Amino acid sequence: MLHELNLMDWRQSQSYRRKRLLYGLWLLGGCLWIAAQVIFFCRWHQQQTFWQQSEQRLNAQLSEQQKRLYAWQARQQHAQQNQRKLADAEQWIAHSQLPPRLMSVLASAISGGIYLEAIHLADRQAVIQGLSRHPTAMSRFIQRLRQTPSIQQLDILSVTDQTPDWGSEFNTFQLRLEIAAITATDWSPETIEADVAIESVATKPVATRGSVEKQDNHDAH
Repeated sequence: MLHELNLMDWRQSQSYRRKRLLYGLWLLGGCLWIAAQVIFFCRWHQQQTFWQQSEQRLNAQLSEQQKRLYAWQARQQHAQQNQRKLADAEQWIAHSQLPPRLMSVLASAISGGIYLEAIHLADRQAVIQGLSRHPTAMSRFIQRLRQTPSIQQLDILSVTDQTPDWGSEFNTFQLRLEIAAITATDWSPETIEADVAIESVATKPVATRGSVEKQDNHDAH
């Protein structure tokens, strides 16, 4: 009796082994691809985290710099305001000292035979109108004013030889003085008090026509 033998088993088993090997290769490739994707994602996540942290640190530094800039601008603005206030105070002090300085200068320069009719002070310029009994007295008065350090410039606006309406001969004059500016080193509380004291002592009354006529009549007698 003959038995049937299947001679194709080894071929089937070989084909099965090849399929298993192919499936294993596909599975290994898929696992490797997934592992590569996981590694790439981890690296990408680390880079993103690093860049975010760097951006946060940069933003924090930028915010700190902006705060410092705002603080510096505030200090600069405060310093400018203080500087303007100081300049205004110096200007106010300079203007407040102009009248006593002018009166002190006039009191030290005026001599006998000089009468002041009017004094007009505007800013640092003063226009003085007066009378002189003798031309030499007027020349001496003008020379003293020119030699005063407080007078920056002196201009003679007009000089009249005689005034017949006054009953005797006089010389009338009109002068324009420019007072030198006062700096911060030129004044102190002591100088202000001294100028005020000089003003109260050295200021001479402005001459009027009646007073000069009385003085002229008294001199004539």
